[in-house]
Amino acid sequence: MHRFTIIVLAGLALSGGVLAQPSAPLPAKPPAAKAPHATGSFEDALLAELDRLVAALPDTPESKTHLPQFERLFDLAIAHADLNQRIDALIETGAWRRIVGQLTALKPELRARVFPTLLANPVLARRLALTLSPSDKPEEVYTVLASLIEQRPKALADSANMSNLVAAICVVFDKDRFPPRRPDGLTPEQVRALEKARARNSRQRPAPDRSPGLPPAEAIAAAEAFDYFAANYGRMLFAPASTPPELLVHIVDIRASIDDLRWAQKRYQSNRNIGMVYGSIAYDTNAFQYGSEKKIWQADGGYTLENIKKVGGVCEEQAYFAAHCGKAIGVPTVEVSVSGPDVAHAYVGYLARRGDNTLWDFREGRYDEYEDLRGNVTDPQTGRTVSHSQVGLSAGLLRASARDLAASIVLVDAAQRIGRARAVGVEEADADAPLSGPRTRTGTAKPKAQADATYPPTTDPAWPAPTLAARPADSATHDMLLKAAVEAAPGYAPAWLAAAKLGEIGEMSGADKNEWCRAVMRLCSLEFPDFAMEIISPLIRSTDGAKAQCDLWDWCAKQFISRPDLVARSRFNQAQAWAEARELGKAWAILREVANKYPNDGTVVVDALAAVERLLSDEGKPAAAAIPIFEDAFRRISKPEDVAPSFERQSNFFRVGMRLSELYDDAGEKNKAKMVRNRLDVDEE
Repeated sequence: MHRFTIIVLAGLALSGGVLAQPSAPLPAKPPAAKAPHATGSFEDALLAELDRLVAALPDTPESKTHLPQFERLFDLAIAHADLNQRIDALIETGAWRRIVGQLTALKPELRARVFPTLLANPVLARRLALTLSPSDKPEEVYTVLASLIEQRPKALADSANMSNLVAAICVVFDKDRFPPRRPDGLTPEQVRALEKARARNSRQRPAPDRSPGLPPAEAIAAAEAFDYFAANYGRMLFAPASTPPELLVHIVDIRASIDDLRWAQKRYQSNRNIGMVYGSIAYDTNAFQYGSEKKIWQADGGYTLENIKKVGGVCEEQAYFAAHCGKAIGVPTVEVSVSGPDVAHAYVGYLARRGDNTLWDFREGRYDEYEDLRGNVTDPQTGRTVSHSQVGLSAGLLRASARDLAASIVLVDAAQRIGRARAVGVEEADADAPLSGPRTRTGTAKPKAQADATYPPTTDPAWPAPTLAARPADSATHDMLLKAAVEAAPGYAPAWLAAAKLGEIGEMSGADKNEWCRAVMRLCSLEFPDFAMEIISPLIRSTDGAKAQCDLWDWCAKQFISRPDLVARSRFNQAQAWAEARELGKAWAILREVANKYPNDGTVVVDALAAVERLLSDEGKPAAAAIPIFEDAFRRISKPEDVAPSFERQSNFFRVGMRLSELYDDAGEKNKAKMVRNRLDVDEE
């Protein structure tokens, strides 16, 4: 497993914004062994035993006695399998360990409903099991599968070509990932925030909800979504059979009605430029700038795609419309937001083909004012907020075979198993974390010898001896498995995130951290810079010594030369490192530099000035001592032009100016405070 440096650092260049094929073809990997397996090697014997255990499963596995047997085989594969030549041994044992583990977690009645179909369709069983994330609850996911089996038995009985689509629907529809939309398209929280913003902008008292008591839009059932996409299987621009569920989740996460999707499909079937669809929606300027009721609220027929096309909307409608037009024709899309205190700008991202390349495009539906701000996306599977760069990385999954993606997933699982084997006398990690950690001690620690006895398990004396000695449960094995996972499928974000977590909890050597930093920079810094920063930050912060951290932040800043906001963030992190080391003078100097040089690059100037106030407080100095640096920064910040008042109030200009006016007030300089508020167009109370 030494191809990580060669393949990730040298072979995986960025071309046209997406992962290019390595300059030289990778060595061919052997096909997975087919049952019944011969017993000519350790790996063959391992797979033969796996076949025996699978064949011996009862119709409905009722007890937890089966899972330890499958976990033992997985541990044997981790310990002894030749991962260069026989990765199939790890994939097969890892996949079935997941399948049996998830089924074991189900209530008996639900297990009985789904197990016969899964046993008859191992492709579906494997694909669904590997798609579940640590934050998914098997009971909820398999409940969706059971409903599909019962409502669409014929389709599910022969679902080999549908397995990716079924897996995506099961992990998206397992629970309500989004707040219910009202007929006007807004959640109650969005209504309250928008009303407050309108009242402030128009200097009126907040108006009551115009639609009290309206029920939420009717939820779309998983079977309805399946029917729509199955009926349009051949028309989908990204075919489900060759598109992994990790991308299909961005197609099936629909909030528009099925009738809406049919309307959009008829109108936009041949339109692949989803970003241009975003711009085709007329902007409802009166609603946004002056607090008028949205035209879409007044449209006959309610909040539909067709009505949005007729009467227009604000950026939220533009993103919602474009994203659902893309989903209707089988294009993965996301609605991206840049958050502010009252309202958020929204734009669209979509998977686009550009010649021989495929990449996520976030530019066409994005206003210039927000190019240097991190865009946030709600992951439709987990409900968590992730950067749009992390979504962008997933385009690389189309260049990985289903086998390589499966290998990456089980290699991350293997790394987690090693992490748990190393956790002596500690609780299991947070269920959502890809690795072991952070962990808390409970009770009396087990003796180390007892903990080590479970890994690696003893091999069967009747089997051929393994070629490789057992891999130890140490940090080197942990790191090796994660490097292999990235090598198998560089677009699989959890592998990178797992490495970042390993470094963050202090279980990675300095040399390994440097190697991971170089790898993520080479792969991600040009097209996925926010994701690269997300991976590198915990690796640098966990480095011992402020001087060492600051040297690494210097290196990091040079890598992001085309993104001043990330250069500024690197400098800010340097100041944080010096502050934690109580080198307050060095921290102060860097924060002043950030405030002076980067007042209009992202929002880091706001954080830097807040940090200045914290430093002054730590030194026992009054807040008024920050006035000079606030004044200097405020002079350098550009006042937004041609931007609605609600957006202006999110700006650095408004936020820094308001804080400066408060500092003036506290210092008794009322006239200066009034002058600043006049520049901000804020009325005196």
